[in-house]
Amino acid sequence: MVVTRLGARLVGLVGTLVITRFLSPEVMGEVGVAVVAVLTAQFASDFAFGQYIVVKSKDDPGAVFHAFFFNLISTILAAIALLLLASPLGDLLGAEEMERYLPVMVLSMVLERLARIPESIALRELRFKLFSVASAMSEVGYVGVSLGMAAAGYGGDSIVWANVAQYGIRLVWLGTAVERSLWFTPVRITWTQTKAMFRFGIPLAIGNVAHYCSTSWDRLVVTKLFGTSTHGVYALGKSLSSVPADNIGDAVADVLMPSFVRMTPEEARVAVVRACHLVAVVVYPMAAGLAAVSPTLVAALFNAEWAGIATPLTILAAVSLIDPLGDTMASYLKARDMPWAVMVVQISYLGVLLGATFVLGYYYGLYGACFGVGVGMLYRAMAALYAAHRYDQVPMGEMMLGLIRVAMAAALMGAAVYGIRIVFTGSLDNVILALFIEIAVGGLAYIPAVFLCAAPIAKGVVTWIRDRRAGNHDDDDDE
Repeated sequence: MVVTRLGARLVGLVGTLVITRFLSPEVMGEVGVAVVAVLTAQFASDFAFGQYIVVKSKDDPGAVFHAFFFNLISTILAAIALLLLASPLGDLLGAEEMERYLPVMVLSMVLERLARIPESIALRELRFKLFSVASAMSEVGYVGVSLGMAAAGYGGDSIVWANVAQYGIRLVWLGTAVERSLWFTPVRITWTQTKAMFRFGIPLAIGNVAHYCSTSWDRLVVTKLFGTSTHGVYALGKSLSSVPADNIGDAVADVLMPSFVRMTPEEARVAVVRACHLVAVVVYPMAAGLAAVSPTLVAALFNAEWAGIATPLTILAAVSLIDPLGDTMASYLKARDMPWAVMVVQISYLGVLLGATFVLGYYYGLYGACFGVGVGMLYRAMAALYAAHRYDQVPMGEMMLGLIRVAMAAALMGAAVYGIRIVFTGSLDNVILALFIEIAVGGLAYIPAVFLCAAPIAKGVVTWIRDRRAGNHDDDDDE
């Protein structure tokens, strides 16, 4: 899943870089506000139906149809509400042009919600290959449509129609690959099953919508403080900075939730510590490396209109290494049937994030707002870890010690990149060559650094890779 998602994300990154040649920060900001509005409604109307299927429906086919039925009803209601409120929302958020993009984004929301049911069944059955390939193909479809339409002069419409293509591909791919009888066999809707589903789903739904808002409402804060053009710069910087955390941390989190469900409590407590440490070995150097090379990266790949992205990208990439811990611990709490803990963490996280982003942005400008995001991420990671430690005895000290050691190795790697730029690459006229040199220096510096600072964890990664290559595992092809 990690490799497939990274490959698809690489295609997405290339598409993002190319599309900045056709769309200005102002247009990207207008579309971005519409996307945030629609996705907020999407999460607000989703009562964790997909997660209910993963955790609760293994021996109960009727549970799947209940989730499908209520998912469809809530999606229709959310779509109607968005279409009716399009104009007032644009005025409220300071993005009057978003109204023209909203109807097509609503269509993409409907497609995404319909795809959620077969997708959840695939995860429940541990069909990770199917899930990851469908995600990758939909990402590639998004890039193809967005670039083609942008190059043809369709402006912001290229982004919204690309979303339709993305989720349409996912729906068709998963809907045809997952046996239809598993998700489209009607049963009688009962009050008992409905009550059980919403009892499970409401706390998670509140947590999920708070989590989504915490990943996107900071953009609305930036829009309100600095305007839609700055929104475009900030949103692109955040999107690029989140590549390591989103595409490795999220992929691991997707795998871990159904895996934790099948473990004993003792096995899950050991597994979550190991998983966080292994993710850190990969994510931390990527995030720190991106932060270190970002001035050279922006100079090499972006035109002058997007030059302002360099410093926000540096800050956001540096703070993003905190995020995978929060994602993994949230998956753990869900799998251990503690949705109320997820809800409390996510709601309080949203408050901390928005408050820190607004206050630091108001007093210190855009760079302060970027640091506010880091404050929020740190709070969520520590709050989720504390909840798992308090209520399920996850060893907090062991977890933090390993993460600190890996972070020290990533910091040494970042220092090496900074040093080579000061003494050599900063004076090169060829910025592409300078970028490759800085990346190479960072990669070479990290290997000894991680074995120096976090030897037990690094050796564990090497042992795991060696065992996999030797075939010492009993996973089937899909697992």
